Amino acid sequence: MFLFKIHLFPSLKFKNILKSRHFRTSFLLTASGLTTVYVIICVLFCTRNLFVLKENLETHANHAASSIQDIINSMKSSSVLIGSMPSVDLVLKNSSPSIDQLSQMIDDVSTFSDLYEYENIALFFYRSGRIYDTNSGIYYETDYYNKELIQTVSSMETDSMWFFSTANLRYYEGRREVPLLTYIRRLPIYESRARGYIVISFSLADLQEMCEEEASESPWLSAVYFQDQLLWSSSGEDEILHEGIAYSSNAEDDVRCSFYLTWKDQFNYLLPVLPSPVLYPAVLFLSFLVSVFYAAHMIRPVDALMEKLGASPYTKSSKRGSDEFTLLDTEFERISTQLSHARSVTLQNQQLIRDLLLHDLLDGRIEPDQLPEEYTRSGIRFPHSDFCLILIFVPGLSDLTDDAEQKQIGQMLCANAVSSFSILGACYALNTDIGEIAVILNTDSGEKLQSELKRRCELLKMHSTFHSSLQLLFSVVLCSSGPDRLHQAKLLAEQNFLLMSCGTENVTFEVQKEFAPSIDPGLPEQLVHCILAHDSSQLKKHADRFSTECLSKAASLAEAKKFTSIVLYSVFTSLLKLDITVKESMLNEFIQKTDSAQTIQECDNILWSCLACLTNSGPKMSNDSHAYVRKAVQYLELHYSEPLSIPQIAAHVGVSSVYLNKVFKMATEKTLSEYLNYYRISRSLELLAGSTETVNRISESVGYNDVRSYIRFFKKFYGMTPNEYRKSGADARPTLV
Repeated sequence: MFLFKIHLFPSLKFKNILKSRHFRTSFLLTASGLTTVYVIICVLFCTRNLFVLKENLETHANHAASSIQDIINSMKSSSVLIGSMPSVDLVLKNSSPSIDQLSQMIDDVSTFSDLYEYENIALFFYRSGRIYDTNSGIYYETDYYNKELIQTVSSMETDSMWFFSTANLRYYEGRREVPLLTYIRRLPIYESRARGYIVISFSLADLQEMCEEEASESPWLSAVYFQDQLLWSSSGEDEILHEGIAYSSNAEDDVRCSFYLTWKDQFNYLLPVLPSPVLYPAVLFLSFLVSVFYAAHMIRPVDALMEKLGASPYTKSSKRGSDEFTLLDTEFERISTQLSHARSVTLQNQQLIRDLLLHDLLDGRIEPDQLPEEYTRSGIRFPHSDFCLILIFVPGLSDLTDDAEQKQIGQMLCANAVSSFSILGACYALNTDIGEIAVILNTDSGEKLQSELKRRCELLKMHSTFHSSLQLLFSVVLCSSGPDRLHQAKLLAEQNFLLMSCGTENVTFEVQKEFAPSIDPGLPEQLVHCILAHDSSQLKKHADRFSTECLSKAASLAEAKKFTSIVLYSVFTSLLKLDITVKESMLNEFIQKTDSAQTIQECDNILWSCLACLTNSGPKMSNDSHAYVRKAVQYLELHYSEPLSIPQIAAHVGVSSVYLNKVFKMATEKTLSEYLNYYRISRSLELLAGSTETVNRISESVGYNDVRSYIRFFKKFYGMTPNEYRKSGADARPTLV
């Protein structure tokens, strides 16, 4: 490590690398990752070896259990064979069997007793009241020595049973007690009425000796159970066995053999096969090396950044307890403090602050009757109740190439506007764009306000022409008392410039209200859609409808001219709002023709001529507008099954809901709501045709909370209900209505 430090890194740089956040994070991640891999490998080794151990122990347990099970099965089969012997059956049926019959039966039964080394075989004959015992001979039931066995046989309610007994006495071996495993079966074998029983007993000591021979080969604790009763265990105590994990034989047999391993036993078994413990320190050392080189590489750009900030590089810093990010934060805070100071110096210019605040008013972020305290501190006050917005347009200002000259003229015009209009009330002016000045006038309404405003505009125009040779256009809007009044007034004033530029008047007045309620609000939108789609037939149809509904009902030629001008203006404004480039001269030309029209029919012809020219000029929606529509369609088709709202879709696209809905309808001939319902209904066709789900569930899966709305829209689009569509076979897509 010492050589590594000396030859690769200087001492100070090496120390800084080790205390860097890059090193600590990298070492933590790499050490954690490699440790996880090491642990996973150990777990895989343990799992594999435990699985092998489990298979071996269960195989051994099955072999041991099957050997003992053979004895059990032989006792069962012997009882069946003995009970099926003719000699036994003859004694069962005879109430007074002869000596020959009894002798024949004894000879037959003794063969089984000698062959299988059973401890005892006893036959109970109810009709004759006799009991034959292979160890003691034939008894009458009243003389039989094992009264407990007689009682057990008499109380049997099943065809067979097993039990442990220690009460049997051997007369010929000193009358000692012998533990037995006894099997009792009712006779005859294949009849429901019992005429006797056969009792076969096997020495429990011999059975346990066999268990020991079969199970003691394993070094683990082992036990053999018969019908869940312990026959034999290597520990001699049943309670100790439950402390370990059992690996047992097949549980379907009467005999079960189990091997028990404690956690300590398993650990001792697995310890030799685990990966070497020396490997883990090597893993940690590898993590350390990787982290050092990674930190050294990542700190290089940090050093370069700190040098650009005018600070000492991190690797050469002698500050204790500071990592690279702490030093960067310190430098950024220093720069931030400097920037804040510079900003505070800049904001000392009161005019800049006032312009920012006035912009908030014009953009609708602040209502003029609810001004925050900073407006008062900046000297902005509105003591009167009425407002007027004067928008001044300087067409030639944008042609100047000198930015400083543009700024100087703009500031001069603002000062002149405030000086001219302040006599009417509280007045504030600001440059909203190159060649555009907004004047906010807070005044009391009066009968001479409009004439006085016009006179002031003319004086300001003359003053500007005399000093800078610039022509001024004025659009004056008398604000309403509703919310967002200044913002709406600014929009209206900007729109009026289109109509103003082609006339002789340089000052227009407007009151915040709709142009003409008698004109269908959707007509300009329909005309614009036909222009963008180059659909002349539909365009002609909508133009004829306007002629029939508006021009033919106009009270005078002047009103017909106004209607025509409004429609032309609305179409051009809609195209501009969609970021579509149109020639302003075209609007001016047709507005002038409308003003000079002699008849209502001529107004109609002028409108159609303008619409045809726009269609033939091939205007198209901008790429941004198409991108908004595509993004809205993608989002809608991805989330159609969720609760969706128009503002939610617009927020995802990043535009206002009003603008998005307008652009969407222009591109698709459907509003967002109409397209959403159409898409949901079309997606439900597959579910109706290919599933057995209820209509209610299908309506929920495509985004409807109310099944009635789903059925209503389905019938609107396809002329039938969902159930009618299902009953029709749903082989083909239904026809849209």
